Amino acid sequence: MKQLMPLFFLLAAVFYSSSLWAVDESKIWLPKKYQHIKPKLLAAAKQAEASKRCVKVVSGEMISRRNTATHYYFVITCRDENRKSYNISYNHPIEGGKAELVNEQRVWQGGAGGRDVEKMNRLQRVQLLCEEEIQVEALLLGKVTLHSDQLKQVEIEDSTDIRLDIPITVKNPFGTVLGFTALCSVDHRDNIEVGFSIDPKSIFDLCINELQRKAKKMIDFALLDQALPELQGNNDEGYLAVVPFNAKDPSGRKLSYNGECHVKEDGRSSIKMRPRRKSS
Repeated sequence: MKQLMPLFFLLAAVFYSSSLWAVDESKIWLPKKYQHIKPKLLAAAKQAEASKRCVKVVSGEMISRRNTATHYYFVITCRDENRKSYNISYNHPIEGGKAELVNEQRVWQGGAGGRDVEKMNRLQRVQLLCEEEIQVEALLLGKVTLHSDQLKQVEIEDSTDIRLDIPITVKNPFGTVLGFTALCSVDHRDNIEVGFSIDPKSIFDLCINELQRKAKKMIDFALLDQALPELQGNNDEGYLAVVPFNAKDPSGRKLSYNGECHVKEDGRSSIKMRPRRKSS
């Protein structure tokens, strides 16, 4: 009997340790038609709980409206060492693979001042809603990085809406990093509107990429980037960037052209190629 006691305590310790870190499957929720992917959601929950900040997983769910043709969108709610709850979002490949971190809710960085606790909690929730919605809305722009430590709260006159301006950088399919500000407004019912404002410093890079795409059939394409004229326009009217270049058409004829690139505030662009006028 004495020999069995150490074994009993060892097994008890192992059981306690595993239960301490195990994810409670009853807290993992999926719609009925998605029950077959529960192992994927459970794996994402375990991945979250294994992270440094997460002490315990409180719940996990799939946000079906944010699923794509290739990924499921999971949100795991964790509790940190201060017993504060926060969310971690993941994209999980439909065909195997491991969950990819999309966003981890950050602690609100603004000073409390005279705001009460309820108002601060509201700001934290708005920040989370904005960060997640920006990630989704910006997918078409490229790979997105949020710089939430630089966010600004914008006061909206005669409104209970909260607006946060969050700087982001986007790595587009050309590998170019472009700067934007995400403009996120949330009303009292948590309805979200997200827009984007391109950093004027990124406009020439955007236009050069667009020009390279449009001129891909030209031969010996060469940008004259040392002769870029000054950017014209503003956010309200839109911008015009003129990008001079030399090239040859498929027949070998030399071309001296300008790419005239029109860019709206949200970064949408169109470009036309015109012969460059000779300076007198």
